[in-house]
Amino acid sequence: MADVVKPFLRDDRGLESVENGIVAGLIVGGLVLALAAIGLWTNAQYFDLAHELQGAAIAGEAAPGQGSASGRTGSHGGSGAPGQAGGSAPKVKGF
Repeated sequence: MADVVKPFLRDDRGLESVENGIVAGLIVGGLVLALAAIGLWTNAQYFDLAHELQGAAIAGEAAPGQGSASGRTGSHGGSGAPGQAGGSAPKVKGF
């Protein structure tokens, strides 16, 4: 039985292929992890930006007759309700 096993233990053909396969697998695994991390970071950036823009839009809305958050009171400078002379400009969804 030992005579059958000894030639297999001494035979090193194919070891380079196995080593190259392991190295390639490690490289691909690292790339997958890096791309996943970049994807998570990008998603977080868009999420934060969306919430900042939503907060800015909410803070920019003013009660009728009080003007906008920037201190301007409308196109005519009056303090009337929206749609009336001197009222604030109508709000456009998405802006």
